[in-house]
Amino acid sequence: MINQSLDIQASYQIIQLIERSKENSETIIENLPDIFLVIDGRGRVFKANKESCQFFGLIAEQVIGYSFSSHIEPEEWNLIKGHLVSLDRDKVVASFEMPIVVRGSEKIFLWTLSKFGDFREKGLVLYSLQGRDITLLRVYQKKINDIFSSIPLGIFTVNSLGRIEDAFSDYTRFMLGRSDIAGKTLQEVLFEPAKESMDVAGREGFKSMMGAMNRPLRDFDILADTFPKQIYYPLPHSISEKGRYLGLKVQSIAWGDQVVGLLIIIEDRTLIVEAEKADEKGQLLQDQSIERALQLKRADPEILEVVLTDLERLFTELGDCVLTQTSDGLKNVLHSIKSNARLAGFANLQKISHSFESKLRESEKFSWEVVYTNIDGLLSEYREIVGLDRILNSTKKTKAPQFLENMNRSPWRLYREAEHSPGMKADFEKFLMTISMTSLAQIEPAIMGMVSTVSSKTGKKARVIFSWDRDHQIDIDLVSDIRICLGHLVTNAMDHGIETPTVRVSKGKGANGLLHIGSILSKDGFILFIEDDGEGLNSAKIREKALKQNLLSEEEAKYLSEGEINDFIFASGFSTKSVASDVSGRGVGLSAVREICIKNGGNCKVSTNSQGVTRFELHFRFQI
Repeated sequence: MINQSLDIQASYQIIQLIERSKENSETIIENLPDIFLVIDGRGRVFKANKESCQFFGLIAEQVIGYSFSSHIEPEEWNLIKGHLVSLDRDKVVASFEMPIVVRGSEKIFLWTLSKFGDFREKGLVLYSLQGRDITLLRVYQKKINDIFSSIPLGIFTVNSLGRIEDAFSDYTRFMLGRSDIAGKTLQEVLFEPAKESMDVAGREGFKSMMGAMNRPLRDFDILADTFPKQIYYPLPHSISEKGRYLGLKVQSIAWGDQVVGLLIIIEDRTLIVEAEKADEKGQLLQDQSIERALQLKRADPEILEVVLTDLERLFTELGDCVLTQTSDGLKNVLHSIKSNARLAGFANLQKISHSFESKLRESEKFSWEVVYTNIDGLLSEYREIVGLDRILNSTKKTKAPQFLENMNRSPWRLYREAEHSPGMKADFEKFLMTISMTSLAQIEPAIMGMVSTVSSKTGKKARVIFSWDRDHQIDIDLVSDIRICLGHLVTNAMDHGIETPTVRVSKGKGANGLLHIGSILSKDGFILFIEDDGEGLNSAKIREKALKQNLLSEEEAKYLSEGEINDFIFASGFSTKSVASDVSGRGVGLSAVREICIKNGGNCKVSTNSQGVTRFELHFRFQI
């Protein structure tokens, strides 16, 4: 009994609290400064507060049962009925503006409509209709619009639906390059044209700000911080200008504690941004010049001289390839330029040539448009390097024989004149020999530099052995070709052939690989060879890649020897690497090697023995 008594008391207290809460709610609604009505689908009033009674001009007893729909114009009631239908379907709340004539004067109300109750057993659905008089707010907004429509600022307002309102400054038309913005959404006018140049934070900030509408004012300051402060705005119809950099400021338009609109101010920051970019570009160019100078100073003098000589020839060949539209030759030259840049430590030239190669590779077929777009940057970088070298090494001069000094005549004319002077003739012949012939030994520093460079990028180590007659003289023009070939072959051996120290040790090999580079003389030519003790050629992998690249058919592959399969590594664009790097993997290097050999009357071949030693032989035909 005691427990039942306690339960009854608790229930009574709960009922009292509920009743008291209902009384409080009723008091709040009654004294609400907005119209508050409970109506049915035909507009009959079931409940109304004081403000509603004043709106109708009736006392409380007269309002109950009164037809709200008869108090307003038919088109106004049809608008409300349309929103009632949307509530019956899927909407929870409908909010809209609608002007209504009250006691002879038109007032603008912001109406909010929601379901109040569903009494199916009585066949009745009730709705709450709340109306807030925003006439004064619109008057103030019109005054503001009238003020700023003539001031030299890009300024306009956005309503709660995110649409730009009718009044905006003339300067806004100029800034945006269009006048058809009234009634369009802020997203359509400002965000869509600018979003491509905006970062992720700017895009998200714009969306967040549009979500601030109809939210408490306290949320606005947080969201305003994320709104982009500057955008690049492309002008839609301008011929003289591509676009402008616009500074953005956003202010809230509030009613009570709720954001019902935005005030947007835009300023032209194009000149400021361009000035800042010019400063940055100037600083970048200055930094690049300093870096180039440091690279020239850091480079080994012998290697630098060799590289600059090769680059001069390669850039001449590059120009010839462009003029004659020789695509394969251009790709080979470009690859050689990159190799020489890497050898000398010209980081920016290496980066530009690597990017150039990548863009050509990305095209399904060779694109001369890509060449014309990128070649100026490559040439400009080369000119900068050559210009700086001339300044930094202006004291270096090649000393000519004494009998040629201060003579402005052709060497060959001088030779004819020296025929009657045995001493002068001997000196001249010796001089001609020194400027046209050289030893293979002079390229050793360049090769060691290549090994060091690739080693630092791949983590692989190698010892180099040279086997050639250091006194043997060959044509100086051929040395440049040999140096380019060895550059590709050394890179290939280090990146593809020789394993990492860890892998080599696990195979029972020494941690460092071995490169053996030498030459063999014959009566009518010259053979250059390079061997490495790496993992050898993978004929199965080469065969698979050749089939994939349609270099041969399955039927043809059946009849090819291992040596013939391996020969495909010299094909243009062929590489067994799945991912290209700035070291190798583009299928250009070995193709360039074969082309150089053929140009010099020879050819090249590759083989792998049972111990895994891979040997490349390059055959050149020339007079010894």
